[in-house]
Amino acid sequence: LHMLHSQPHFLMSMELILTCMYSGDTNPGHHGKAVRDKGEMLYMDNMERIQIFLSSLRLKGIHESHVISSTLPVVLLDFFSPDQILSILMNEFVKTVPPFGQPRLLANVIFHVLQKLQPLEPSVIGWILACLGNFCQLRPVSFSIWTLTCIFVSCSSNPLLTGVYHEIVHKMEDAPPELLVTSALEFANKHVRESDPRGLFASAFASARHRSPAFEQIALWSSPHQ
Repeated sequence: LHMLHSQPHFLMSMELILTCMYSGDTNPGHHGKAVRDKGEMLYMDNMERIQIFLSSLRLKGIHESHVISSTLPVVLLDFFSPDQILSILMNEFVKTVPPFGQPRLLANVIFHVLQKLQPLEPSVIGWILACLGNFCQLRPVSFSIWTLTCIFVSCSSNPLLTGVYHEIVHKMEDAPPELLVTSALEFANKHVRESDPRGLFASAFASARHRSPAFEQIALWSSPHQ
């Protein structure tokens, strides 16, 4: 599997990993360990393989990264539950900060996965709500606005919003704050009132309201006193 990090062997190594996943092969290194059954071994192995893909997405050249990002949504949806997928992707997205990694390509993975998962299950909404506070604190604030906009647009089933995604994903340095407000409030109107008993949405933006007028506007709208 280490060959995935060697450019001449990239496609061959990727094909090998995918063949192992889809054929149900387990990692011999796990044999003899205290695992309950083959299903658990497969899950552990597949998680390791996905982490190899994500690591390569951060490290590889642009061609290889595009290949990985176009493959990941299908593989994730084939092998993991929605909440497992969101756990993987949200944790990866929050730590993929410029100039390191490929945040645009990871945003594309998130967009395609969330669109395929429509209508979104409560567990998916729960993961997004749980991570909002971290995304609101990303630096610089322009990157925070961009990541949040990508997430909220990806969660939408409104074609007017999803239709602008491929334009927004290329505006990492200057995503329009008004689109963040529109997409955040659409997300809140659709999901927050029923899926956010702990007030995570309101809390995330309230704690970051000093960082941007857009955050201030969302915080004011979502305040429980409004």
